[in-house]
Amino acid sequence: MKYVMIRKCTEADLDILNEYLYREKELNLFVISDIEVFGFEDSNIEVFIDYDNTIRTVYLRFFDNMCLVSYDNIIDFKFLKSIIDEHSIANINGEKELINKIKMDNFRVEDYYFSSLTELEVEVDDSGVSELDIHNFEQYIDAANKVFNNQSDYEAAKAELEKNAKHIFVCKENGKVVSGASSSAESKELAMIIGVFTDENHRRKGYAQKCVHALCKKLLNEGKTVCLFYDNPNAARMYEKLGFKQKGYLSTLKKDN
Repeated sequence: MKYVMIRKCTEADLDILNEYLYREKELNLFVISDIEVFGFEDSNIEVFIDYDNTIRTVYLRFFDNMCLVSYDNIIDFKFLKSIIDEHSIANINGEKELINKIKMDNFRVEDYYFSSLTELEVEVDDSGVSELDIHNFEQYIDAANKVFNNQSDYEAAKAELEKNAKHIFVCKENGKVVSGASSSAESKELAMIIGVFTDENHRRKGYAQKCVHALCKKLLNEGKTVCLFYDNPNAARMYEKLGFKQKGYLSTLKKDN
């Protein structure tokens, strides 16, 4: 089926994409980073635009995840469904008002606060925090999956690590990861913090704050604005203490298992 106004992007579209996406660069971090890091030739990423003299909507697929951007909240639902069906999409991300327009069977919506950080406002003793790399990152994924009761994509994390677009910091007890935080969607100017957790048997020891502080310090020293989204009021207090400022709202449509 041909979608008249929607076309797949190539390198020739980079300038108009960036002009559109950088209007709200922090909220569009995932799309900006995936394009910058993986380009248009990688088989794991596809970028489409709904274009009619100007961009109306950006659709990005990365593995089984999608991101949507539309300042006018325009969605071609038939096109979206075709991508979801073809690639077994598990998550669809975007600004809250846009994502909440999508009603699909077997998907549930989760809403989040979105915040960013340009300078740490407190110093935290993050001694004891260590950084993992491509040789041992599975320790973090395994521990996080246990806490979140899900199955994070090892291949997507590995792909980001191979492109130097991901950092992972953890706290360990007796050689076992008990808390951690990682970055994702890193670009030259931006980075997203994801997957902040502490095992339930090791909470109230400040481990999560240590991991987030160490990760933020690393990213800020690289000249990046640090972003994150969350729905936990207790987490909000920790992030605000570090210096994060709320910027807006994001939502994710997650496919039911």
